[in-house]
Amino acid sequence: MSWRLFATEPSDTGFNLYRSSGGGTAVKLNASVLTAGTNFTDATLNSTVSNEYFVKAVSNGVEQAASRSFIMAENTPIRSYMSI
Repeated sequence: MSWRLFATEPSDTGFNLYRSSGGGTAVKLNASVLTAGTNFTDATLNSTVSNEYFVKAVSNGVEQAASRSFIMAENTPIRSYMSI
């Protein structure tokens, strides 16, 4: 997964990535705030069910509101990129 960091956002902004599988409760995928880039490899993906992803920016240690979500339909072919 990858997402954008806008130039207008504070330089210390980090992110938490969440996933809801099959309509279940969203779980945070990263163990610590992501600060080294705006990408994450989801090694625990179950592609046989629908997966909904969203990020929450973290600024000054405070998690912000969720971004808009992206839904990956079940059985979507795995590719190195996906145009949205």
